[in-house]
Amino acid sequence: MRCGGKIRCPLRGQAKGLARPTALLFFAALTSGLTAYSAAMWSLYSPMYTSVHCRRTLSNWGPLDINGTWVTTTASFERSCQNPNPYWVQVVQQGPGRVFLKEGSMLVPIGNTTLTDVSLPPNGEGRSDIHLEVMLPNETLFEERPVQIAIEFVLRSEAKLQFLGFPATVVEDLDETCGFEMMLATGQTGPMACAPASEEFFVPRIDEEADPQRALRISEEHMSAVAERKNVFFGFFVVFWACIAVASLLAGMRGCREWHSPTNPKMVLP
Repeated sequence: MRCGGKIRCPLRGQAKGLARPTALLFFAALTSGLTAYSAAMWSLYSPMYTSVHCRRTLSNWGPLDINGTWVTTTASFERSCQNPNPYWVQVVQQGPGRVFLKEGSMLVPIGNTTLTDVSLPPNGEGRSDIHLEVMLPNETLFEERPVQIAIEFVLRSEAKLQFLGFPATVVEDLDETCGFEMMLATGQTGPMACAPASEEFFVPRIDEEADPQRALRISEEHMSAVAERKNVFFGFFVVFWACIAVASLLAGMRGCREWHSPTNPKMVLP
């Protein structure tokens, strides 16, 4: 007996009856995957930010130009910076920085500085150079002890996150102060230490072992606010997709039970 006319094909009735529950179960699987993805991204971005660490790899001082009571010179510091975060971090300087001679608690302006822009890949490293132009009193040439130099930067840090292919950028302006000791006559330079401008910084001794420089320590208040928004954002999507997944799963299972119910006719005969 062929299907057609007043005779309905049983397989067609079965396929039609299963279409909606099957679609619901497929949608439940899809939204379950989105729930897992949102939870994984939430975990990936926790903690929200870990400080970038830099180490100076090379120091170059230019020739000394003695003019009356002043000595002018230049310097270049090469730094290798490590980004421990799972997203791109870009650092740019917001205008020229300032260089000071530190005498006790006093800071005497002696020049300016520039910092090359750097883009650090996720869990990767990049190079950032510091260039100085300074004018010092010529008596520093004859100092038997190292002089202390302080550098002030105004930086902008951009953290570039992604979720479902959509970019999100977290931006903060940072004031950093770095310090180091040097012997001007020989060009010997000690390790550099940095701190936010709002904190008291210290200058390491010239003979201290070089430690990785903690740079870009974004303020706790700023990162707490960003982390709170992140938790609300990812928490919403985890709950949203999970609720849809559970509702679709229950509806699909109910549809399957109804289709298998003995009271449900699977074939209509004339």
